[in-house]
Amino acid sequence: MSKLVIKNNINSELAITHVDNKPAKSIVGSDITVAVDTINDFPLDASDGDTVIVRDLNRGGTFIYDSSKVAEHNDGTNFNGWIRQYSGAVNVKWFGAKSITIPEYSTYDSTQAIQKAIDSFSSYGTIKIPSGKFLVTDTLNITNKSITFMGDGISSSTIMFNPANNRVLLNFIREKGEQKINAIKNITLKTAIQSCGTAVKIETSLTSSNEQVNGAIDTLLLNNVLITQEDNGYWTKFIHTVNNGGVHLLNVQMKNSIPDAQNDVNTIGIHVERTDSRVHIIRTLSITDFYIQRVYNAFKFHSNDYHGIESFYVSTGEVVGANTGILVDKYVEAVHLDGIHFDIISNVIDWSNGVMNLARFDGCDFRKGDNGSSLVYGPMFLVGRGEDISFTGCIFSGFNDSHSDSTNIAFKFLTSSAGSRVTRFDVAGCTFRNLYGVYGDLGASGVRAQSNLYAAIEDSVSVEVVPDTHLSLFDANVSKTFTVHLNGSVDEQIDVPVSPFFKSAYASAVLIPASQGLSSGTIVYYHFTDSTNTNCRFIVHGNSNSGTFRFSFMASGDSTYDTHS
Repeated sequence: MSKLVIKNNINSELAITHVDNKPAKSIVGSDITVAVDTINDFPLDASDGDTVIVRDLNRGGTFIYDSSKVAEHNDGTNFNGWIRQYSGAVNVKWFGAKSITIPEYSTYDSTQAIQKAIDSFSSYGTIKIPSGKFLVTDTLNITNKSITFMGDGISSSTIMFNPANNRVLLNFIREKGEQKINAIKNITLKTAIQSCGTAVKIETSLTSSNEQVNGAIDTLLLNNVLITQEDNGYWTKFIHTVNNGGVHLLNVQMKNSIPDAQNDVNTIGIHVERTDSRVHIIRTLSITDFYIQRVYNAFKFHSNDYHGIESFYVSTGEVVGANTGILVDKYVEAVHLDGIHFDIISNVIDWSNGVMNLARFDGCDFRKGDNGSSLVYGPMFLVGRGEDISFTGCIFSGFNDSHSDSTNIAFKFLTSSAGSRVTRFDVAGCTFRNLYGVYGDLGASGVRAQSNLYAAIEDSVSVEVVPDTHLSLFDANVSKTFTVHLNGSVDEQIDVPVSPFFKSAYASAVLIPASQGLSSGTIVYYHFTDSTNTNCRFIVHGNSNSGTFRFSFMASGDSTYDTHS
């Protein structure tokens, strides 16, 4: 051990210019100043106020002796009374973490070092993840603390998670009522292990047998975070919340890159769980500027009963390569998606086994694709139970290779759902394209559709609504499929049920053929005299022997209704 000892009896500044030809720092007000090479070289015969300078590049710093803390040791900021002098964040390198980007530490496991940094705080603090890549092989637990993990940027600071089996990387456990918020900022979380586990989990534990509301205060913030993989690795879940609300994401990218991830039915982007009926989760998720790639379910909401999860607010983001965009298992309420792009394989939203209330979708782009998987025809939205659902200014795009599959529709209303069905379902100012149809077999009451546009719809059945006189519509647009046999002398009569009180002296209606099944000489006209307030009659005259007559229904001339084709 090399050291230089300088006694100072006048409490003045001492400049140590060298120690064995190595520079040392200036110290103010010390009784004894010692410069040593490593943390293993602290003097044993120290007095209160003695100062040691440790020159180690990773774990070095300035330490002052405090005999009242001689029994304490956390291997980073307190070495049996030698107390590190610092302000702000603690650095994981102080506790022994080493970057695997340095050749001699290419397999170094920093799990214990980072856990020691977490444990060094009794209540709250900030942990610095400096530039480098730090290998972690087991769960890091943060229990009833307010900890911020701060990196130097997603291109600089990385935690590499390579566990032996499926584990959680950052596991936050809190009690209800704890006024603590945890945060992850400017860091990349990466794995090279297939189905490695969950990147971030937060769970609020019950503190009594009484009902409790979780989420009234902020609990977790992710800001400028990249969760990704390399080689053939992928995450099973990016984020998992259990009985917990008050979670906020800002500029968070969550990426798996291999097809195995999106085909694994266990992969989830963000999983929200309510596992106890005594819990009511509020302010569940607030997300701005995000990206989710290659998972089976991008968002999954699970409640153990039809109650208890509310407030899911998302703006500006993308979901790409997911089998299902949002899966609702039992319940979610107060949903607002604004400006979200979904490029999904199967269903944009599946709440066939659940209830979704008070949901608003504004300016979203819903698309079906393959993204490395086989084409999956079927409804874009599987609609279960719920109320007050609205779509405004959204785009619904099916497969552009073929529209012939009759399951390739925008909405499928599942009438078999127990209890009441969906009510007050509004679709306005939206565009539908590359689909077989739009609504399928409607199972909703109170559906209202207005000012929508349609392009490349194979069968215009249910372009605005399946004929149903029990529906109250803003638009008079309906459609239907008939097979007609025309020999030039016999007229075919077609009756189309419409919204109540359609017939008006100022209104007109037109059937527009949408197929080549009829000859060019086919004539279709609106028979006003025999039409009623709830039924529009058309006469078809032509020369085709047979053909399937697909059409859309256009009403105009009455300010109550919009005009579509």
